[in-house]
Amino acid sequence: MKNDRARLVANPALCDGHGICVLRAPDLLTLDAWGFVGVETTEALSGRDLRRARSAVAACPERALSLVQVHVQAGTSVRLGGNSSTWTP
Repeated sequence: MKNDRARLVANPALCDGHGICVLRAPDLLTLDAWGFVGVETTEALSGRDLRRARSAVAACPERALSLVQVHVQAGTSVRLGGNSSTWTP
């Protein structure tokens, strides 16, 4: 079964500040004052947001972005990162 939820992750150490990714997904990504990428959300993405995130990942020439699959069983909650947000299907 295809998993259609993933979390967008950035590695600023790999980013060279091209900004192509932000053009592909401007509401999911930001550039800091030095032009390095940051991710706006730690929530699991699906649908249109996930398609735009995939486009941003594919466009990054430095491979500073990646998608991490989120595997969730029905009726359970999962922590999505270092913050206090949770996602429940």
